[in-house]
Amino acid sequence: MNVSSAEHRASQGERRLKSLPDEVERLRLALLHQNDLFRGLPKEEVEAIGSRLPMVTARRGQVVFQPGVTGEALFLVKTGRVAIYRLAHDGRKVVLALLGPGGAFGEMPFVGQSMGDAYAEVVEDAALCIMSRVDLEDVLARSPEVSVGLLRALARRVREMEERLEELAVRSVPARVARLLLKLSDAEGAVEGFSHQELADLLGTSRETVSRTLVEFRNQGLIEIERRHLRILDRDRLRALSDELAARSAER
Repeated sequence: MNVSSAEHRASQGERRLKSLPDEVERLRLALLHQNDLFRGLPKEEVEAIGSRLPMVTARRGQVVFQPGVTGEALFLVKTGRVAIYRLAHDGRKVVLALLGPGGAFGEMPFVGQSMGDAYAEVVEDAALCIMSRVDLEDVLARSPEVSVGLLRALARRVREMEERLEELAVRSVPARVARLLLKLSDAEGAVEGFSHQELADLLGTSRETVSRTLVEFRNQGLIEIERRHLRILDRDRLRALSDELAARSAER
C-alpha cells in the first residue's frame, strides 16, 4: 500500500516535470503568435521560428540594452513593459517610449532600427525574445510577410516617441501624470510596484512634483495611495482631467 502510494506520487511528479517544459513552450509560441511580427503566419512557420529564438525573462529595474555595450540584436517584448530613455546632461532620465507587448527595440541597422545613445530598462517584469541579424535575415528570407509585421512594430515605436515628445512639449505635469497612471493601471485600476521616484523618471520630472500631483489627485477622489501601490478610483474623471489640462497647456 505504501509502496503503491509512493509510486503513484512519483508518477504524478514525473508527469508534472514533463508538462512544465511543454507549458513553457506553449506559452512561448502563443506569445510569438500575438506579436506584430508573426501575426497571421501559419502555425508551422511560427513554431519553426520559435525553435530558434531564445526567450529570456527580465526583472523590473534591469537594463537590457546599453549603448556601446549591447551588440546587434532586436528585442521583442512579449510581456511586461520596457522604457526607452536617454540621460540628460544632469543625469536625469528622459523617457522616449514606454513599450508593451508587441513592441520592438534594439540595434539592427539593416532594417533601420537604431537605439543611438538610448538605454532600455524593464519597468514591469518582462519576457523578451531576442533576434540576431542572422535570425532576422533568415526569417525575412523564408517568410517575407514578417517584414510587414516589422514595419508595424517599428511604426509603433515611432508613435510612442512622438507621443512622448508631444507630452513633454504640450502637456502639463498633472496631465502627464494622469496619462501615465491610466497607461500603467491594470483592469482593476491598480498601479503596482512603482515608487514616486520611478514615476518621476518615466515622466522626466522631479519626485517632489509627482508626489504633490498624486496628493492633489487623492484629495479630488481620483486615486487612493499606499506604499508602492496606487488605485484609480475614477478612471473617467482622470482621463477627462488629462485631456482638459492638455488643452489648457496648448492654449497657453
